[in-house]
Amino acid sequence: MLKEQRRGLHARIVDALEALYADRRGEHVERLAHHALGAELWFEAVAYLQEAAAKAASRSANREAVTFLEQALGALGHLAESRETFAQAIDVRLDLRPPLLQLGRLDEIKTLSEEAARMAAQIGDEARQARAYSYLINYHYLRGEPARALEYGERCLAIAERLGDRMLVSIARRYLGHAYHALGQLYVEKYFSPRTKQRYEKLTDEIFAAFGDRIRNLTWMSQPTKDRALVKLAAVTKKVELVSGVLILPQRQTGLIAKQAAEVDILSGGRVRLGVGVHAAPMAAIGSRSRIDAVFRCMQHPFEVAGG
Repeated sequence: MLKEQRRGLHARIVDALEALYADRRGEHVERLAHHALGAELWFEAVAYLQEAAAKAASRSANREAVTFLEQALGALGHLAESRETFAQAIDVRLDLRPPLLQLGRLDEIKTLSEEAARMAAQIGDEARQARAYSYLINYHYLRGEPARALEYGERCLAIAERLGDRMLVSIARRYLGHAYHALGQLYVEKYFSPRTKQRYEKLTDEIFAAFGDRIRNLTWMSQPTKDRALVKLAAVTKKVELVSGVLILPQRQTGLIAKQAAEVDILSGGRVRLGVGVHAAPMAAIGSRSRIDAVFRCMQHPFEVAGG
């Protein structure tokens, strides 16, 4: 069949599907997207592909979602450039971020987010620019680059506050909080030596001892009250464990996680309990066990990791 004939056939199928399922197009959006592409109905194809991608992502079919959105970018390339198509191209790039994140494809997220930010700046669209920045904050945080995350965080927050976008302000502040927290961990890694830890432990012991002596020497407190106070002091424990949230390891830097956890474990006297997960999406977890095994191997040699 000639190309022109195929294109015409695809176009007739699109018309038939739209007429037949006018009130249920969402059920057949993948077929509509396929035939719109075949008919070279680029404008319609972009809309159907975006809808198909959202549908796929909602059921954690992340690879399908990425394929649909990449096809949407290709279809946009056939349309005459205008502010509307430029904005659509930005949105498709940003829509790729969630499924790519679930697939652990961080480098692609960085590239697409940077492209989206530059494109938004070209058309003076601060809302889309700030959204791209929010993704770059999270990217650099996940890659263990908190300084870069803070840089994008400040840009995102400034725009969000200027636009009065409360949701974006909240997102920017949350990601900034993660970055500042990571910087604190890096500070401990760099500056806390075993000797410093020992000095803090000694200081804590001295404070406990001095407080106990103070209670015993108080003249205005009755003996039963002193006894109760000393019992409470004795009940203050140094054995409370530090438990993390569940870290999705394929989305993190294995070596950095091991170093951070090992340093905190050393400083706390072996009280860290590290929560780890393979993936938020069950099927995407397949093949990720090696990342967890790598962290455990690193954790067995914390001093070597910290020194590396």
